[in-house]
Amino acid sequence: MMRSSTSARARGLWLYLLPLWIALLAACGADQTTAPPNPVFDKTSLDFGSVLLGSSAERSFTLRNTGAGSLSGTIEASCPEYEVIAGAGPYALGPDEQLTVTIRFTPTSTGLKTCLVSTGNETLRHVRCDGTGTELPTGACCAPTGVCTVTTEAQCGTPNVWQGAQSACSPNPCPQPTGACCAVDGSCTVSTEAACLLPSVWIGAGSVCDPN
Repeated sequence: MMRSSTSARARGLWLYLLPLWIALLAACGADQTTAPPNPVFDKTSLDFGSVLLGSSAERSFTLRNTGAGSLSGTIEASCPEYEVIAGAGPYALGPDEQLTVTIRFTPTSTGLKTCLVSTGNETLRHVRCDGTGTELPTGACCAPTGVCTVTTEAQCGTPNVWQGAQSACSPNPCPQPTGACCAVDGSCTVSTEAACLLPSVWIGAGSVCDPN
């Protein structure tokens, strides 16, 4: 009789513990088969090329979670000439979700500018950005009066004539205007002002000797 009572208690305890063991094994199996998040970049660096001062260029990259779980971090750029204009700040990507980040480069001085855009994620780390600030070339600009100034080609408008990039005003490359040069004997010749030597008198640009 006593043996039967003990067996009954054992069976009752087993029936009580069996659901707990099943739930525990199921939880352990789920933990072991859950995949971690898997971050994937479509680009790990961005090349902005040459950008004129006062202008800007934009480039984008995409971050995707091809694993499970949540992929999180913070997108930020701490470089003064680079700005995150889309996708900035904290992010949390579920499975198969993606984030497109757009960076704008606006150079304020010439030369190569490099920036590491942080992802805030130890696996991803950062995206490298490279761009070069440039300025329009300048050169000698000749006015019809023979005056020379250094400008860009766009600034040297008609009727002025631009002499080309890197050309200089010293010595003056501009053709000098001619005019009537009156000698003390009353004779008149057409020459530049520089060629009309004292005591002759240069009448001015565009002046003629006929009539004298």
